[in-house]
Amino acid sequence: MNKDGDIIIIEDDSDDQLLIEQAFQEFGYANKRIYFADGLEALTYLNGQTPLPFIIFI
Repeated sequence: MNKDGDIIIIEDDSDDQLLIEQAFQEFGYANKRIYFADGLEALTYLNGQTPLPFIIFI
């Protein structure tokens, strides 16, 4: 597990993205967070990634 890796979040609602981002900030996660509107965008991104993400939220 790559605990320093990116956090991938697949969420198309901007209000929910804001709430998720606030929660990560409040808990002090320093990991880079990358948001995608749908799974296909995330899959395309992940296919080109060498380092594995820390976690993926769908």
